[in-house]
Amino acid sequence: MLVTHAFVDLWRMIEEDKSFDKALFDLLDEPERDFMKYCLNKCKITSRGFESAYNQLLDGLVKRLKMLEGAKNIGDDSPLIKTELKSILDKLYEKGVFSTSYYSQFKRLMKL
Repeated sequence: MLVTHAFVDLWRMIEEDKSFDKALFDLLDEPERDFMKYCLNKCKITSRGFESAYNQLLDGLVKRLKMLEGAKNIGDDSPLIKTELKSILDKLYEKGVFSTSYYSQFKRLMKL
């Protein structure tokens, strides 16, 4: 995978300086963020700053998922809600937020 200079700079900062720069993190696109998380885990390098910033993005998706679930539960049958709900659910599953059984159960419950 090709990575940007921002990825390399942030990696060096986390590994060598044991620090974190949110501005550099914000320059990374989603695949780079996921790849950095994977690399940090594989190398057993911890960074509270990185984990916090990464999890904030996931928290936003979880909040949106809950909001859409609430709309669906009160009877909103808009196809746009169903599409967005499935998209967010798939994205969170890919990132390992849900187990396979929870993912399947949620899809069945929401009739996706």
